[in-house]
Amino acid sequence: AVIVLMLAGSLLEALFILPGHLALSARGHESSNREHWFAIWESFYEKILKRLLPFRWLLLTLFLLGFGAALLLACSAMTFVMFPDEETREIRLSGQTPQGSLQYETARLTQPLEDLVRGGLGSDVAGFRNEIAKSRHGSAVQDNVFRMRIELFPKEEREKTADQLIREWQQAMNSSGTLTKLKFSKTRHGQDSGSPVEVVVKDNNESIRRAAAEALATAMRKIPGLTNIETDQPKTSTEYLITLRRDKVKRLDIDPSEAALTLRAALEGTVLYEFSSDNEPVGVRFSVSIPSKQSIASLLELPVENKSNYLVPLRNIINVEQVEKPNSIVRLDRVRYTSIYADIERDSKLSPLQYAETLENDIFPSIIARYPSATLEFEGEIRDSRESGKNFITAVFSVVMLIFIVLVLLFNSLRKALLIMLTIPFGLTGIIVAFVLHGIEFYGFFGVIGALGLAGVIVNDAIIMVTTLDREIGSTHAQQGLPGSIAKAASTRLRAVLLTTLTTVSAMLPTAYGWAGYDPMLAQMMLALTWGLVGGTVVTLVLVPCLYRIMIVGSIQQENA
Repeated sequence: AVIVLMLAGSLLEALFILPGHLALSARGHESSNREHWFAIWESFYEKILKRLLPFRWLLLTLFLLGFGAALLLACSAMTFVMFPDEETREIRLSGQTPQGSLQYETARLTQPLEDLVRGGLGSDVAGFRNEIAKSRHGSAVQDNVFRMRIELFPKEEREKTADQLIREWQQAMNSSGTLTKLKFSKTRHGQDSGSPVEVVVKDNNESIRRAAAEALATAMRKIPGLTNIETDQPKTSTEYLITLRRDKVKRLDIDPSEAALTLRAALEGTVLYEFSSDNEPVGVRFSVSIPSKQSIASLLELPVENKSNYLVPLRNIINVEQVEKPNSIVRLDRVRYTSIYADIERDSKLSPLQYAETLENDIFPSIIARYPSATLEFEGEIRDSRESGKNFITAVFSVVMLIFIVLVLLFNSLRKALLIMLTIPFGLTGIIVAFVLHGIEFYGFFGVIGALGLAGVIVNDAIIMVTTLDREIGSTHAQQGLPGSIAKAASTRLRAVLLTTLTTVSAMLPTAYGWAGYDPMLAQMMLALTWGLVGGTVVTLVLVPCLYRIMIVGSIQQENA
């Protein structure tokens, strides 16, 4: 909405305000015949273009070869990642204290680690939080597990990078004998889990789901490049499943509800009567003595009365099964699930999407064959990247079609609309070359947005050029000495095209290179717009006149012949 309003304001200014300014300006310069200093560059450009136009087919071939080479380079050296992890603002640390440690003991044993991180407050660390017995999503886990979230200052405001801080803390804590399984990871932009690879195992059967999750985690540990494999298993507690021995209940003539009432009275007590108070009624409960309910064996010795007024111990009529049940239950699409997380080693050249393909092709089939009822799905960054990839295809198609329709309506010509549209893919060459030269192996969401935005800017420059060429070359008499006429007409648009490029590039360079504050997400978008526009300017000034000579003037000459 903001962009639409800004464009509407710009259109209003161009149609009504700017002509008034030009009229006032023209009155004061009517008597001035002094040549503008830029005329020298226009003349130079005209001479160069006049010499290049006879070789228009060769130039078109060179541009096509350059575009093809750029595409091959992009396919082989660049990979799409939703949010490239250049420099994080948050480090996550997890580990364990000795088995059996209670929560307060875990907090005490992690105090040296907190003191170590606290030493960076004010210079590199903005703040931190240590969570005891909590999973990534806040559910309860074992008491000896801890997680620490460390928030860093922005990259330009701190002395050390996140990798340097992680190395220092790892070296300092290696000598600690009380903290084990220490795992450092940098958060991923836009993902709560903080890990680029997140797989969920879905099955309502607890034992099958746990077994499938452990098998998957074991297989993932064997994949080169994946590290910090973690299964998000909730804390479990012992439960007793009680079932009635129906044959004994029937033979001893016992009402099943009496067994339930006896157990409830032993555990919770039975309300005998209530008396009122100022706030709420107070109930008087009757229950068994404390020693009788300290163990399941003691409870089973409690008697239950049958219909003949005989007392029968509970152990004679019920079965007890001891099981381990999770303290918390999480569901996805109404099905219980277990999450498995993995980080990617910094030296790895593969993206999360490529690791997802490896898992789907090499690991998932064997897991599903062993546990047919289990379902394996990707969550987090991988799922978002795949959905965004489909949306990007739709967005690109929509953008191209809308621009093409507008151009056809504007020029009333399919050839001219197609000529202008051809500048878009050639402009992408500048983006690809710039990313490769800057060492960018993973381009992200904002980089694609920058490429889409670039299409509109390049098209604007091409429209200016084609409109001028139409006006100057459209008459029949102007077709004598075509290279000179085209070069002369194109030179009159040199100033407009270069001004558009220089002003736009100047506005985006500080953000692209972090001169006024660095943001790794916006940096890619600005790099794409900046260098894509530079490449698009070359296309507009050199290729568009050549294409105009081939597609428009050439077709007119054939029709006249």
